[in-house]
Amino acid sequence: MTYMNIEQIHKYCIKKKGVTEDFPFNEETLVFKVMGKMFLLASLDSLPLQINLKCDPEKAIELREEYESVQPGYHTCLPVSVILQHFGNAGVIF
Repeated sequence: MTYMNIEQIHKYCIKKKGVTEDFPFNEETLVFKVMGKMFLLASLDSLPLQINLKCDPEKAIELREEYESVQPGYHTCLPVSVILQHFGNAGVIF
């Protein structure tokens, strides 16, 4: 298990081929897209740090059952998503 802060998440995502970043909703929600499709939203002002990821529906259920920090995604336009959060200062589990 790897704990990542927002800077590490940014570095990981932005180096992927075709990835762009934007703030289409507000100044606190960083969005990563590939080919114009959102795959990760990061709430920059939330403590603990939370990210919302696009996820396969069956994998999302499996992850929620295995990890307390994985919660169902909500209030998002991603069709299937999960929210990852870490309850300390280290960052999110990614």
